Amino acid sequence: MCGIAGGSPDPSDPETNVRLGDIAIGTLPPKNVSAGKQTQTEFKHVDQALNPPDRDCCRIASRLVVEAEQDSQVDPEWENVRKNAVAKLRERNIPTPLRKFDWDLPSSEDVRFRYDDDGKPIEQIPHPKDEWREAYPTRPRVFLGLILSGDYVQKSDQQRDEKSSHPEFSKAIAYEMESFGIASAATVNEIPYFVVRGIVDYQDPGKNDAWHPTGALRAASMAKCILQNRNFLSAAQSISADRIFREKGQKDRLTHPSISQSSQPAAYAQASTRTADTDSVRTLVINLQDYLDQQDGVAVITIVSQLEAMLDAGSLDNQLTREAALACISALIVSRENGYIADGADLDARLSRLFEVCERLSTSSTQ
Repeated sequence: MCGIAGGSPDPSDPETNVRLGDIAIGTLPPKNVSAGKQTQTEFKHVDQALNPPDRDCCRIASRLVVEAEQDSQVDPEWENVRKNAVAKLRERNIPTPLRKFDWDLPSSEDVRFRYDDDGKPIEQIPHPKDEWREAYPTRPRVFLGLILSGDYVQKSDQQRDEKSSHPEFSKAIAYEMESFGIASAATVNEIPYFVVRGIVDYQDPGKNDAWHPTGALRAASMAKCILQNRNFLSAAQSISADRIFREKGQKDRLTHPSISQSSQPAAYAQASTRTADTDSVRTLVINLQDYLDQQDGVAVITIVSQLEAMLDAGSLDNQLTREAALACISALIVSRENGYIADGADLDARLSRLFEVCERLSTSSTQ
Protein backbone atom coordinates (compact mmCIF):
# COMPACT_ATOMS: atom_id res chain seq x y z
CA MET A 1 0.00 0.00 0.00
CA CYS A 2 1.71 3.16 -1.20
CA GLY A 3 0.42 6.71 -0.84
CA ILE A 4 0.34 9.81 1.34
CA ALA A 5 -0.41 10.39 5.02
CA GLY A 6 -0.47 12.96 7.78
CA GLY A 7 2.58 13.02 10.01
CA SER A 8 2.69 12.73 13.79
CA PRO A 9 5.36 15.29 14.75
CA ASP A 10 7.37 15.33 17.96
CA PRO A 11 8.98 18.77 18.34
CA SER A 12 10.79 17.67 21.49
CA ASP A 13 13.18 15.34 19.65
CA PRO A 14 14.63 15.74 16.13
CA GLU A 15 15.14 11.97 15.87
CA THR A 16 11.39 11.33 16.16
CA ASN A 17 10.07 14.58 14.69
CA VAL A 18 8.20 13.56 11.54
CA ARG A 19 8.12 16.41 9.03
CA LEU A 20 6.62 17.18 5.63
CA GLY A 21 8.25 15.20 2.85
CA ASP A 22 9.46 12.43 5.16
CA ILE A 23 8.72 8.77 4.49
CA ALA A 24 6.78 6.58 6.95
CA ILE A 25 7.03 2.80 6.68
CA GLY A 26 4.73 0.56 8.69
CA THR A 27 6.83 -2.15 10.30
CA LEU A 28 4.06 -2.94 12.81
CA PRO A 29 0.43 -3.92 12.13
CA PRO A 30 -1.62 -0.71 11.67
CA LYS A 31 -4.03 0.23 14.44
CA ASN A 32 -7.58 1.29 13.69
CA VAL A 33 -8.23 4.35 15.86
CA SER A 34 -11.95 4.16 15.03
CA ALA A 35 -12.39 0.73 16.60
CA GLY A 36 -13.46 0.77 20.23
CA LYS A 37 -16.16 1.65 22.72
CA GLN A 38 -17.28 5.12 23.74
CA THR A 39 -18.25 5.39 27.41
CA GLN A 40 -19.64 8.39 29.25
CA THR A 41 -16.17 9.64 30.06
CA GLU A 42 -13.75 8.19 27.51
CA PHE A 43 -13.18 6.28 24.31
CA LYS A 44 -11.68 2.85 24.89
CA HIS A 45 -9.72 1.56 21.93
CA VAL A 46 -10.15 -2.11 21.04
CA ASP A 47 -7.15 -3.62 19.32
CA GLN A 48 -7.71 -6.11 16.51
CA ALA A 49 -5.42 -9.02 15.69
CA LEU A 50 -3.61 -8.58 12.37
CA ASN A 51 -0.70 -10.34 10.77
CA PRO A 52 2.52 -8.30 10.86
CA PRO A 53 3.75 -6.62 7.66
CA ASP A 54 5.83 -8.66 5.23
CA ARG A 55 8.99 -9.76 7.02
CA ASP A 56 11.28 -9.42 4.00
CA CYS A 57 10.03 -5.92 3.21
CA CYS A 58 10.67 -4.91 6.84
CA ARG A 59 14.21 -6.28 6.62
CA ILE A 60 14.87 -4.47 3.36
CA ALA A 61 13.47 -1.18 4.67
CA SER A 62 15.64 -1.41 7.78
CA ARG A 63 18.72 -2.15 5.69
CA LEU A 64 18.04 0.76 3.33
CA VAL A 65 17.70 3.17 6.25
CA VAL A 66 20.91 1.92 7.89
CA GLU A 67 22.79 2.25 4.61
CA ALA A 68 21.55 5.79 4.04
CA GLU A 69 22.52 6.92 7.53
CA GLN A 70 25.93 5.24 7.47
CA ASP A 71 26.89 6.38 3.97
CA SER A 72 25.39 9.86 3.86
CA GLN A 73 27.69 11.08 1.09
CA VAL A 74 26.05 8.75 -1.43
CA ASP A 75 22.43 9.21 -2.49
CA PRO A 76 20.19 6.48 -1.05
CA GLU A 77 18.94 3.86 -3.46
CA TRP A 78 15.38 5.18 -3.36
CA GLU A 79 16.59 8.74 -4.02
CA ASN A 80 18.15 7.61 -7.29
CA VAL A 81 14.83 6.01 -8.21
CA ARG A 82 13.05 9.31 -7.45
CA LYS A 83 15.50 11.41 -9.48
CA ASN A 84 15.08 9.14 -12.48
CA ALA A 85 11.31 9.39 -12.17
CA VAL A 86 11.40 13.19 -12.01
CA ALA A 87 13.63 13.34 -15.08
CA LYS A 88 11.26 11.09 -17.06
CA LEU A 89 8.15 13.03 -15.96
CA ARG A 90 9.72 16.29 -17.03
CA GLU A 91 11.04 14.83 -20.26
CA ARG A 92 7.54 13.67 -21.16
CA ASN A 93 6.07 16.97 -19.96
CA ILE A 94 3.69 15.17 -17.61
CA PRO A 95 2.17 17.63 -15.10
CA THR A 96 1.40 16.84 -11.48
CA PRO A 97 -2.24 15.91 -10.78
CA LEU A 98 -3.05 19.49 -9.72
CA ARG A 99 -0.83 20.98 -12.46
CA LYS A 100 0.24 24.02 -10.43
CA PHE A 101 2.79 22.02 -8.38
CA ASP A 102 6.21 20.71 -9.36
CA TRP A 103 7.13 17.03 -9.08
CA ASP A 104 10.47 17.67 -7.45
CA LEU A 105 9.90 20.46 -4.93
CA PRO A 106 6.94 21.39 -2.73
CA SER A 107 5.10 24.65 -3.38
CA SER A 108 5.15 25.73 0.27
CA GLU A 109 7.57 25.75 3.20
CA ASP A 110 7.46 23.25 6.03
CA VAL A 111 5.84 25.39 8.73
CA ARG A 112 3.77 24.23 11.71
CA PHE A 113 1.22 26.19 13.73
CA ARG A 114 -0.93 25.77 16.78
CA TYR A 115 -4.60 26.46 16.04
CA ASP A 116 -7.56 27.71 18.05
CA ASP A 117 -10.95 25.97 18.24
CA ASP A 118 -12.04 27.70 15.03
CA GLY A 119 -9.05 26.39 13.11
CA LYS A 120 -7.19 29.70 12.93
CA PRO A 121 -3.41 29.72 13.46
CA ILE A 122 -2.41 31.38 16.70
CA GLU A 123 1.24 30.41 17.15
CA GLN A 124 4.04 29.07 14.97
CA ILE A 125 5.76 25.98 16.37
CA PRO A 126 9.48 25.89 15.58
CA HIS A 127 11.08 22.68 14.45
CA PRO A 128 13.78 21.33 16.79
CA LYS A 129 17.38 21.81 15.71
CA ASP A 130 18.34 18.84 13.56
CA GLU A 131 21.98 18.62 12.49
CA TRP A 132 21.26 15.79 10.06
CA ARG A 133 18.58 17.77 8.22
CA GLU A 134 20.86 20.80 8.14
CA ALA A 135 23.61 18.72 6.55
CA TYR A 136 21.23 17.14 4.00
CA PRO A 137 18.39 19.66 3.52
CA THR A 138 16.94 18.01 0.40
CA ARG A 139 16.71 14.51 1.87
CA PRO A 140 13.75 13.14 3.80
CA ARG A 141 14.09 11.23 7.01
CA VAL A 142 12.67 7.71 6.89
CA PHE A 143 10.69 6.52 9.91
CA LEU A 144 9.88 2.89 10.67
CA GLY A 145 7.09 2.03 13.08
CA LEU A 146 3.36 2.28 13.78
CA ILE A 147 0.93 3.84 11.31
CA LEU A 148 -2.55 4.71 12.55
CA SER A 149 -5.61 4.25 10.36
CA GLY A 150 -9.17 5.53 10.71
CA ASP A 151 -12.40 6.04 8.82
CA TYR A 152 -12.30 9.85 8.80
CA VAL A 153 -10.07 12.68 7.58
CA GLN A 154 -7.96 14.00 10.45
CA LYS A 155 -7.75 17.79 10.37
CA SER A 156 -7.34 18.76 14.03
CA ASP A 157 -4.04 19.28 15.81
CA GLN A 158 -5.86 18.94 19.13
CA GLN A 159 -7.26 15.51 18.22
CA ARG A 160 -3.88 14.51 16.81
CA ASP A 161 -2.09 15.40 20.04
CA GLU A 162 -4.79 13.69 22.08
CA LYS A 163 -4.17 10.47 20.16
CA SER A 164 -0.41 10.87 20.64
CA SER A 165 -0.95 10.92 24.39
CA HIS A 166 -2.81 7.59 24.26
CA PRO A 167 -0.50 4.78 25.47
CA GLU A 168 -1.26 2.59 22.44
CA PHE A 169 -0.75 5.39 19.92
CA SER A 170 2.13 7.35 21.44
CA LYS A 171 4.74 5.85 19.10
CA ALA A 172 2.71 6.44 15.92
CA ILE A 173 4.52 8.10 13.04
CA ALA A 174 1.58 8.78 10.70
CA TYR A 175 -2.19 8.65 10.18
CA GLU A 176 -4.20 7.71 7.10
CA MET A 177 -7.40 5.89 6.11
CA GLU A 178 -6.50 2.78 4.11
CA SER A 179 -3.81 0.60 5.66
CA PHE A 180 -6.02 -1.07 8.26
CA GLY A 181 -8.38 -2.28 5.54
CA ILE A 182 -5.46 -3.55 3.48
CA ALA A 183 -3.96 -5.34 6.48
CA SER A 184 -7.31 -6.85 7.46
CA ALA A 185 -7.93 -8.25 3.98
CA ALA A 186 -4.35 -9.53 3.80
CA THR A 187 -4.71 -11.22 7.20
CA VAL A 188 -7.98 -12.93 6.26
CA ASN A 189 -6.56 -14.16 2.96
CA GLU A 190 -3.12 -15.01 4.36
CA ILE A 191 -1.19 -12.87 1.88
CA PRO A 192 1.70 -10.48 2.65
CA TYR A 193 1.22 -6.72 2.83
CA PHE A 194 3.35 -3.66 3.40
CA VAL A 195 2.66 0.07 3.83
CA VAL A 196 4.78 3.02 2.63
CA ARG A 197 3.61 6.62 3.05
CA GLY A 198 4.87 10.07 2.13
CA ILE A 199 4.12 12.73 4.77
CA VAL A 200 2.16 15.65 3.26
CA ASP A 201 0.49 17.38 6.22
CA TYR A 202 0.38 17.53 10.02
CA GLN A 203 -3.25 16.39 10.46
CA ASP A 204 -4.21 19.96 11.40
CA PRO A 205 -6.42 22.77 9.99
CA GLY A 206 -3.51 23.83 7.78
CA LYS A 207 -3.86 20.61 5.78
CA ASN A 208 -3.63 21.27 2.01
CA ASP A 209 -2.36 19.71 -1.22
CA ALA A 210 0.95 21.56 -1.56
CA TRP A 211 3.17 18.63 -0.53
CA HIS A 212 1.11 15.91 -2.24
CA PRO A 213 3.30 15.46 -5.36
CA THR A 214 6.51 15.50 -3.31
CA GLY A 215 5.23 13.05 -0.70
CA ALA A 216 3.59 10.74 -3.23
CA LEU A 217 6.68 10.53 -5.42
CA ARG A 218 9.00 9.89 -2.47
CA ALA A 219 6.74 7.13 -1.16
CA ALA A 220 6.44 5.57 -4.62
CA SER A 221 10.23 5.65 -5.06
CA MET A 222 10.77 3.95 -1.72
CA ALA A 223 8.05 1.37 -2.43
CA LYS A 224 9.57 0.57 -5.83
CA CYS A 225 13.01 0.23 -4.29
CA ILE A 226 11.73 -2.13 -1.58
CA LEU A 227 9.76 -4.24 -4.06
CA GLN A 228 12.73 -4.52 -6.42
CA ASN A 229 14.80 -5.83 -3.53
CA ARG A 230 11.90 -8.02 -2.41
CA ASN A 231 11.66 -9.64 -5.83
CA PHE A 232 15.41 -10.21 -5.73
CA LEU A 233 15.05 -11.96 -2.35
CA SER A 234 12.16 -14.11 -3.54
CA ALA A 235 14.16 -15.23 -6.55
CA ALA A 236 17.15 -16.09 -4.37
CA GLN A 237 15.00 -17.99 -1.89
CA SER A 238 13.62 -20.15 -4.71
CA ILE A 239 17.08 -21.47 -5.54
CA SER A 240 17.38 -24.99 -4.23
CA ALA A 241 20.24 -26.01 -1.99
CA ASP A 242 20.75 -28.98 -4.27
CA ARG A 243 21.60 -26.75 -7.21
CA ILE A 244 24.30 -24.87 -5.31
CA PHE A 245 25.86 -27.68 -3.30
CA ARG A 246 25.39 -30.81 -5.37
CA GLU A 247 28.98 -30.71 -6.66
CA LYS A 248 30.30 -30.59 -3.11
CA GLY A 249 27.89 -33.19 -1.72
CA GLN A 250 26.89 -30.76 1.01
CA LYS A 251 23.11 -30.85 0.78
CA ASP A 252 22.50 -33.50 3.44
CA ARG A 253 25.11 -32.09 5.83
CA LEU A 254 23.74 -28.58 5.47
CA THR A 255 20.17 -29.50 6.36
CA HIS A 256 20.79 -32.32 8.81
CA PRO A 257 19.44 -31.40 12.28
CA SER A 258 22.54 -32.77 14.02
CA ILE A 259 24.76 -30.13 12.40
CA SER A 260 25.26 -27.15 14.71
CA GLN A 261 24.81 -23.57 13.51
CA SER A 262 28.48 -22.82 13.99
CA SER A 263 29.50 -25.67 11.67
CA GLN A 264 27.06 -24.79 8.87
CA PRO A 265 29.16 -21.96 7.37
CA ALA A 266 31.85 -24.54 6.53
CA ALA A 267 29.57 -25.79 3.77
CA TYR A 268 29.50 -22.31 2.29
CA ALA A 269 33.28 -21.98 2.67
CA GLN A 270 33.74 -25.12 0.52
CA ALA A 271 31.49 -23.60 -2.13
CA SER A 272 33.38 -20.30 -2.25
CA THR A 273 35.76 -21.62 -4.92
CA ARG A 274 32.93 -21.65 -7.43
CA THR A 275 32.74 -18.87 -9.98
CA ALA A 276 30.76 -16.01 -8.43
CA ASP A 277 27.40 -15.65 -10.12
CA THR A 278 23.98 -14.27 -9.37
CA ASP A 279 22.67 -17.43 -7.71
CA SER A 280 25.55 -17.87 -5.29
CA VAL A 281 25.79 -14.21 -4.30
CA ARG A 282 22.09 -13.84 -3.62
CA THR A 283 21.85 -17.12 -1.76
CA LEU A 284 24.72 -16.05 0.49
CA VAL A 285 22.90 -12.75 1.14
CA ILE A 286 19.76 -14.65 2.16
CA ASN A 287 21.73 -16.87 4.53
CA LEU A 288 23.49 -13.80 5.91
CA GLN A 289 20.10 -12.47 6.98
CA ASP A 290 19.21 -15.82 8.53
CA TYR A 291 22.40 -15.85 10.62
CA LEU A 292 21.63 -12.30 11.78
CA ASP A 293 18.24 -13.55 12.95
CA GLN A 294 20.05 -16.36 14.80
CA GLN A 295 22.49 -13.83 16.33
CA ASP A 296 25.37 -15.99 15.14
CA GLY A 297 28.31 -13.60 14.78
CA VAL A 298 30.77 -16.32 13.72
CA ALA A 299 28.55 -17.35 10.83
CA VAL A 300 27.99 -13.72 9.83
CA ILE A 301 31.74 -13.11 9.58
CA THR A 302 32.16 -16.31 7.55
CA ILE A 303 29.52 -15.30 4.99
CA VAL A 304 30.84 -11.72 4.84
CA SER A 305 34.34 -13.08 4.17
CA GLN A 306 33.02 -15.12 1.25
CA LEU A 307 31.22 -12.15 -0.23
CA GLU A 308 34.37 -10.06 0.20
CA ALA A 309 36.31 -12.75 -1.66
CA MET A 310 33.84 -12.49 -4.54
CA LEU A 311 34.29 -8.71 -4.57
CA ASP A 312 38.09 -9.14 -4.67
CA ALA A 313 37.81 -11.61 -7.54
CA GLY A 314 36.21 -8.89 -9.66
CA SER A 315 33.90 -11.28 -11.48
CA LEU A 316 30.64 -9.64 -10.41
CA ASP A 317 28.82 -7.00 -12.43
CA ASN A 318 28.23 -3.57 -10.87
CA GLN A 319 24.73 -4.36 -9.61
CA LEU A 320 25.78 -7.59 -7.87
CA THR A 321 28.89 -5.91 -6.49
CA ARG A 322 26.79 -3.17 -4.93
CA GLU A 323 24.26 -5.64 -3.52
CA ALA A 324 27.01 -7.77 -1.99
CA ALA A 325 28.85 -4.79 -0.50
CA LEU A 326 25.70 -3.26 0.99
CA ALA A 327 24.64 -6.60 2.47
CA CYS A 328 28.04 -6.90 4.16
CA ILE A 329 27.89 -3.33 5.50
CA SER A 330 24.41 -3.81 6.93
CA ALA A 331 25.27 -7.18 8.50
CA LEU A 332 28.50 -5.91 10.10
CA ILE A 333 26.86 -2.79 11.52
CA VAL A 334 23.85 -4.67 12.92
CA SER A 335 26.14 -7.36 14.39
CA ARG A 336 28.40 -4.78 16.02
CA GLU A 337 25.53 -2.76 17.47
CA ASN A 338 23.92 -5.88 18.92
CA GLY A 339 27.14 -7.38 20.25
CA TYR A 340 27.22 -10.40 17.92
CA ILE A 341 30.77 -9.51 16.89
CA ALA A 342 33.54 -7.54 18.57
CA ASP A 343 34.24 -3.95 17.63
CA GLY A 344 37.76 -2.92 16.67
CA ALA A 345 40.16 -1.58 14.06
CA ASP A 346 39.75 -4.62 11.81
CA LEU A 347 35.99 -4.13 11.64
CA ASP A 348 36.38 -0.41 10.95
CA ALA A 349 38.82 -1.18 8.14
CA ARG A 350 36.40 -3.68 6.60
CA LEU A 351 33.53 -1.21 6.71
CA SER A 352 35.70 1.55 5.26
CA ARG A 353 36.73 -0.66 2.37
CA LEU A 354 33.14 -1.73 1.66
CA PHE A 355 31.94 1.88 1.72
CA GLU A 356 34.68 2.73 -0.79
CA VAL A 357 33.36 0.01 -3.10
CA CYS A 358 29.85 1.49 -2.97
CA GLU A 359 31.12 5.04 -3.44
CA ARG A 360 33.25 4.01 -6.42
CA LEU A 361 30.26 2.35 -8.07
CA SER A 362 28.07 5.37 -7.37
CA THR A 363 30.68 7.69 -8.90
CA SER A 364 31.15 5.54 -12.00
CA SER A 365 27.39 5.25 -12.58
CA THR A 366 27.01 9.04 -12.28
CA GLN A 367 29.76 9.59 -14.83
